[in-house]
Amino acid sequence: MSRYDDAKRSYFLVSLDFELAWGFHDSDLSKTGYVDNIKGARTSVLKTLELFEKHKIHATWATVGALFCHDKKELEGLINSGLVYSDTKHSLREYLEKMVGGDQQTDPLHYASSLIERIRTYENQEIGAHTFSHFTLLDRTNDPNAFEKELVGMSAVCPGVESMVFPKNQSVSVAVDILKRHGYTSYRGIQENAVWKHLNPLIKENKLMTAFRRLIRLSDVYLPVYGTFSYPAKSAVENGICNFKASRMFKPFWPRFAFFERAKIRNIKRGMKRAAEMGHVYHIWWHPHNTGVNYAENFEQLDDICSYYNLLAQEYGMVSVNMKELAEIVLHRSCNL
Repeated sequence: MSRYDDAKRSYFLVSLDFELAWGFHDSDLSKTGYVDNIKGARTSVLKTLELFEKHKIHATWATVGALFCHDKKELEGLINSGLVYSDTKHSLREYLEKMVGGDQQTDPLHYASSLIERIRTYENQEIGAHTFSHFTLLDRTNDPNAFEKELVGMSAVCPGVESMVFPKNQSVSVAVDILKRHGYTSYRGIQENAVWKHLNPLIKENKLMTAFRRLIRLSDVYLPVYGTFSYPAKSAVENGICNFKASRMFKPFWPRFAFFERAKIRNIKRGMKRAAEMGHVYHIWWHPHNTGVNYAENFEQLDDICSYYNLLAQEYGMVSVNMKELAEIVLHRSCNL
């Protein structure tokens, strides 16, 4: 590794949004078509850990704090049960009463303490935060201090947590300031797309445009519509905290688009190689429940991606890191520039 200039080293950054059913507490899970995915997520976690061990992949598991709880009594003592989302009238207290069971044995979709402990037994796996209840920042609530309460609950179940992934990738500057006060060193920012950066000021939002955006996003999975997105590690530092923006989400295998799946992987590899060549960060992410079905196809693709990382590590010196590790590297370096 000494033959590579450390200031120009490239990094392969992986983060996962580990939420199980908490990611759907504001909707009817039974109507989303994701019930099988959520049930299969527990197996997916174990398969992912085996994959990471095989390829020596470091990763951040951004975990909903409620999943740490062992039973409903512990959960009710930590969660902000009085929280109500203003627009939908969705109440966490009502959700707890109607949807959440007593413990992991009776309700494996809302508790995962044994899985979290399993993750901790693997090397180079960081437990990060995904708020305590899968709290969404841009939805109005009855509690102006809700986000801070989320962090307090998170620290109770996971002391010393340093990395945050905001649910639904919703972040605001005020929340980032609160993160810093609570000792966080990094968060995952949204992917930057030059296409929308230039078009947004010219476009009025409506149903047709929303559909058009979705079509473009879907096309970008298989074709380089947005181009590849990576960045120098030191550029992530913003006012003393690291914003590790996403480069790409790994979209799970979709049987309807099976013919295009090779193009999807080529698209990811194109971005990884560009990052390796330029000494950039390439940040890929997904949810364990995304790969909770179609195991064979999804893990064949992830194995291909991880194998390709190892090729880039040999040829370009690319390094696998989790968010905490990269923050330690970057914040130390930024102090000595």
